[in-house]
Amino acid sequence: MRLLSIPVAVLVASCAVAQQPPRTFRDITYSTTSGIESKLDLYQNSSVARAAVLVYFHGGSWTTGERPKSVSSFKAFVALGFSVLSVDYRLSDVARAPAAVQDARCAVAWVDDQKALITGEVAAFLRAQHIIPGAP
Repeated sequence: MRLLSIPVAVLVASCAVAQQPPRTFRDITYSTTSGIESKLDLYQNSSVARAAVLVYFHGGSWTTGERPKSVSSFKAFVALGFSVLSVDYRLSDVARAPAAVQDARCAVAWVDDQKALITGEVAAFLRAQHIIPGAP
């Protein structure tokens, strides 16, 4: 398995818009810890048989935030043929550190366990750099 680091801004700037709506699977439970279900959403290009997987963890310094509620944030990646997993994790007001990191590890392990759901063999993992204009 390869790990690639690709700046999001570069990919988004060079993307085409998808011709058909992506396959969408919402609120998939990837882990249950202390009775708390951790969920993710999966977005896939309908015409790609084998896709690289981009795993997206929302920002918020482990204290705030949630995964985006629609595919609109990921349309460019799906149009390029990626499968995108948008992951929620336990925030610090619910579980103490390192709970969010443990959830992230569980989500990545879930990808490997669910290859059939994610359009066949996982070709690569991508770590997207979340680039915010004006951020240091």
